[in-house]
Amino acid sequence: MADGKDIRFLIPDRHKPSSRVRVLNLLPVLEAEGLRAQATELPDGLFARLRLYRSLAGADAVVLQRKLMGPLELFMLRRSVRRLLFDFDDAIFLRDAQPSRDRPQWGSYSRSRKFIFTARRCDMVLAGNAYLAEETKTRAGAFVPVELLPSAVPVTGMPVRDFSIANPLPVVGWTGSRGNLRYLGELSSALASVARKQPFVLRVICDASLNLTSVQVENIPWRLDTQEAEMARFDIGLMPLPNTPWTRGKCSYKLLQYMAAGVPFVASAVGMNVEVADGGAAGLLAEDSLEFGNCLNRLLGDAALRERLGRRGRELAQERYSLEAVGRRLAVILRGVIAGGKAEKEEARVVDGDGEEESGQS
Repeated sequence: MADGKDIRFLIPDRHKPSSRVRVLNLLPVLEAEGLRAQATELPDGLFARLRLYRSLAGADAVVLQRKLMGPLELFMLRRSVRRLLFDFDDAIFLRDAQPSRDRPQWGSYSRSRKFIFTARRCDMVLAGNAYLAEETKTRAGAFVPVELLPSAVPVTGMPVRDFSIANPLPVVGWTGSRGNLRYLGELSSALASVARKQPFVLRVICDASLNLTSVQVENIPWRLDTQEAEMARFDIGLMPLPNTPWTRGKCSYKLLQYMAAGVPFVASAVGMNVEVADGGAAGLLAEDSLEFGNCLNRLLGDAALRERLGRRGRELAQERYSLEAVGRRLAVILRGVIAGGKAEKEEARVVDGDGEEESGQS
């Protein structure tokens, strides 16, 4: 039933994957749920932002998506709006220390302080997975209200793998941004070992190319309007990840895309991947590169298992991670926050920082 509640989302950039996946794709569902929802990009310049914040006074709830602000700006936003929520889907309280996995190098004083300040001054924090929710409680305090809200993937009407049509060679696929391509490259030895036993094509959908000497690779430029159709041609999807503080914050969007396309997967047993795999119902999990190769060998040699996992994965995607399922959940959360009343505003405290900006990585 429509109740006319006015919801405003503040997003850093409508072209960023996080803004598209967690906000823009959900707006039609929220509208169908009876909420008036719209998204606005945060403008450049403090004065332009302050004018925007003052214009939000009539909104029933405002959702700040991913952007970490300094204390003064957040104070100005908080005093302008009735209800404020914060949504995030990465370990944005850390530094993405790409080459290093040493725990001390992940820390970022400015990000951590901004994150804590933001979480404590919102009526609700929307975390993309259980690790992020727990980190919010640990860092900002157990009193901070946190709800789990997974990233949503289009399922209805999307292309689906037709296993009655066999590829000349099995297609093992990966999709993602160039920033994450390094994780696939780290699997090169395991992939080469598998290819010597069971030849396959490694199809990489990305804005950069991957070249491996011992594996046949097909590089396909990533495009928003063709990515679903390309993934529906995979026989198996891959999501390798090292086990680090940063990767444990990832929300397994690759796996959700594979599942929506009816494609089984092999993924590292890291973070949300374990939850998404649902005990092996949708795909296989590996603890290291050797086990990754063994799982891939198993799927390449068993077409019936691939089809069974693919079908169940699509069912799980529809039930738990579809735009409709997640959008309905978000509508319930928003109505609950609005009904619960406005949180007490706290005085802003100036926090020194090192000037780091958040990652735009998906």
